Amino acid sequence: MLTLAGIIGKLLGAMYRIPLQNLTGDLGFYTYQQIYPILAAATIMSLYGFPAAVSRLSKEEMVKGNDIYHPHYIRSVFFMLFMICGGFGVLLFALAPFIARLMQDEWMAFPLQLSAALFLFLPFISLVRGLSQAELKAEATAYSQLMEQVFRVAIIIFGSWLVFRGLLHVRSIATVGVIASMAGMTLSTIVLWFFFVRQKRSAGNIPGSSTINWRTYLKTMLTFGLIASLNHLSLILLQFVDALTLVPQLMKLGFTPLSAMEQKGIYDRGIPLIQIGVVLGSSFALMFVPTVVEKHKRNQLKRIRDAFSVCIYLALGATAGLIVLFPEVNRLLFMDDQQTAVLQILALSIIFLSISITGSAILLTSDYASFTVVSLVVAVMLKWLLNVILVPIWGTYGGALATAGSLFILAAMILYGIYKKLSISPLSFIPFFPPAAATSMMVIYLYAVKCCFQAEAFSRLHLLFYVSFLIVSGAFLYLTVLIRFDALNKQQLLALPLKRWWFSIYTFFHGKR
Repeated sequence: MLTLAGIIGKLLGAMYRIPLQNLTGDLGFYTYQQIYPILAAATIMSLYGFPAAVSRLSKEEMVKGNDIYHPHYIRSVFFMLFMICGGFGVLLFALAPFIARLMQDEWMAFPLQLSAALFLFLPFISLVRGLSQAELKAEATAYSQLMEQVFRVAIIIFGSWLVFRGLLHVRSIATVGVIASMAGMTLSTIVLWFFFVRQKRSAGNIPGSSTINWRTYLKTMLTFGLIASLNHLSLILLQFVDALTLVPQLMKLGFTPLSAMEQKGIYDRGIPLIQIGVVLGSSFALMFVPTVVEKHKRNQLKRIRDAFSVCIYLALGATAGLIVLFPEVNRLLFMDDQQTAVLQILALSIIFLSISITGSAILLTSDYASFTVVSLVVAVMLKWLLNVILVPIWGTYGGALATAGSLFILAAMILYGIYKKLSISPLSFIPFFPPAAATSMMVIYLYAVKCCFQAEAFSRLHLLFYVSFLIVSGAFLYLTVLIRFDALNKQQLLALPLKRWWFSIYTFFHGKR
């Protein structure tokens, strides 16, 4: 349930930015993308970070026989969360004018200050989600996440429509984004309150602990809670680096402030498509990760092999397909083909980021999360350095190379961490020929079809059917070739959508073995 809710939430979170760009233009898209890393960081902390820390603490209390709904425990955990999240909010509010000056966009100071209020919602949301997860109850997290995301997306699209109609200034879309996130978190809080009351009533009269180890609790919140968020923050942090550096560096190349902002808005078109590709590349692979720490070395190797095989195969197919189809996808989704080559370079991020997310999850379950933190810090610093060096020379091409290059280094470091911790080289499980053959055949097929049609003359509706057909048929060909060469086993096929369809193809090629 959590996996499905996460996938739907991530797809919604990526796809709504397409109508947002269509309605507000590249300047509006740029404006929203400047505030987006803050909104996304708050959401991720409330979904994956602090709930994981609360769940860990609550499980320890349950092992001791204590009631995790005892008022003393609830107040203590909530107070600690409030102090940490409130500290983040105060820090962001104080630094907002400075961050806006770094962006060379004073307009962003107010939305940044307003976004600091989001962190006040995190304590209660994280508390209830963590308590529910400690009891292995997924409903509270799944329902609140989906309702929060749907409500937030609806408000943002409505605000974009108001910009399109001229009822709001185009730069107001950043403030609309913050208000939409606050409204979504308010709805999430209401939903979670009902779950909290119901779960508290069913808890019984178990005694609670009267002592709290504040030092241990604080360490768990700050380390485990934040580290659990980092696995989902890789792309967000790189976007934040772009938000701070891309426009100033483009201005060094000779762009005016307005044209630099529009250039970044076009550059940011690649982000939602990368996110969709990463959802395909990592979400299904992560199903194998929770049980990756096994007592038996053989089971451990099998889990890691299954996770990385699914990750590599799906991410490679998504990356190659998007690169080939980006000219058509750019026109279909964003109504022109500006910076298509830049976006094709950015598409390489899909496979590197998918490997990083899958590998980081394995390191986290293997109690080697510190290596993930170090790797991410190195990648962010490298991204900042490459932006400063490359963007004043090559413009947004430099920014795309900086993103792909830093994610490549991150993936390489994560793979090295797995080898160092578990003495396993994940890529050694991946045979070279099946994915190479599948990718080659898919690319040849897509180019052959593109040569038969003059897509430049298509209307947007015709282009929708054309691109949809190429995506579906290309993906079918790619996976069929992988199954033909026995690259995916039955357990890996179970992790894919439409598993019955792929099983029938597997049986056709290999029988019922």
